[in-house]
Amino acid sequence: STAHDAAHLVAAYAREHGLVPAGGARFTGHGQGRSPRRTVADLRRGWFVTLPPGEPLAEEFATRLAALPDQDRPRADPVFTLAAFTKP
Repeated sequence: STAHDAAHLVAAYAREHGLVPAGGARFTGHGQGRSPRRTVADLRRGWFVTLPPGEPLAEEFATRLAALPDQDRPRADPVFTLAAFTKP
């Protein structure tokens, strides 16, 4: 999965910088599940600070989201993974 690949990439970068795993956690972003229509609206009003409104990537995401079925059905709340590293 993409999340699994990302976790391995983060761990590899940490190792390259002399860091070792020091714990971690997983948590649900309660109330953060959005419908595609709401996500498009949030993209266009600047809710996601890493994707400013009008940015080509934001518009690409908006187009792809608008093509999804069930535009008004909220999706599941996201689950986040936190990894901690320390110097030995």
